[in-house]
Amino acid sequence: MFNAELEGLSAGTQALSLVLVEEAAGLRSEVEADAHLLHLRLCRSGDVQLHTERGAWPLRPAATAFVPAGTVVNWRIGLSCRRLSIRIPPHALHEVARDTGVEPCAAPMREPAHDPAIEHYAALIQHEAVRVGRLDATFLDPIARLLGMHVLRAYLSATPVRPTVSGLSHAERERIESYIRKTLPGPIVIEELATACDLTPYQLSRLLKRALGVSPHQYVQSVRIDLAKKLLRESDLPLTDIALELGFSSQSHFTTVFRSLTGHTPKTFRERHELL
Repeated sequence: MFNAELEGLSAGTQALSLVLVEEAAGLRSEVEADAHLLHLRLCRSGDVQLHTERGAWPLRPAATAFVPAGTVVNWRIGLSCRRLSIRIPPHALHEVARDTGVEPCAAPMREPAHDPAIEHYAALIQHEAVRVGRLDATFLDPIARLLGMHVLRAYLSATPVRPTVSGLSHAERERIESYIRKTLPGPIVIEELATACDLTPYQLSRLLKRALGVSPHQYVQSVRIDLAKKLLRESDLPLTDIALELGFSSQSHFTTVFRSLTGHTPKTFRERHELL
């Protein structure tokens, strides 16, 4: 994701500040009493864990950890850790909350996970830093507002906003995708998928068509490709192994389906999301 041209990156405004951090293996403790922190892990190798009074969680490659203001975090780093840390003062969030009507609350810290929005904003930051050679308020202020809106909704809401699609609830999507994940690399039989979701094949087909405009088979393919993206981002598995793990008959079949749904080959996608 980030390349050598970002070495020593450090920039900020009143709304946010960001720094590229590289730490050696070991144990360390930190607390940010007056700001929320977003940590996006940029390295693949090594074991990285965050320990707080609420529990301990791994920080996997490409995952984001949101650390609320005032939280003491103990880092346990196996080899080394390269991350982008984004600092957002509460006053900046209150300004966004006032303008949007989304009121922040004291939400507990939870397990770090891949956050496509944070990854997207990080990619914008990288592009600007490499293209212009610096980051100034003209660029950072709009990013700070967008980040603030996302943080309010995804991390500081009593009921975090979850992705929903018209007619398809989060719970329904979880049940469908859970069955697919458990069944792979075996074949996904639509009748068995529908039964596992307490639906008839007709009901499943109508639900997916109404909500997403796709057939059950097309939805299964999209889930398999989403899983493939995760493996391409977070692992060094050969493409052949990924294809077999996700139930494709061959690497060429995997490449054909992946390109038809994303516009890129798996190799190109991995290169574009390469983590240093």
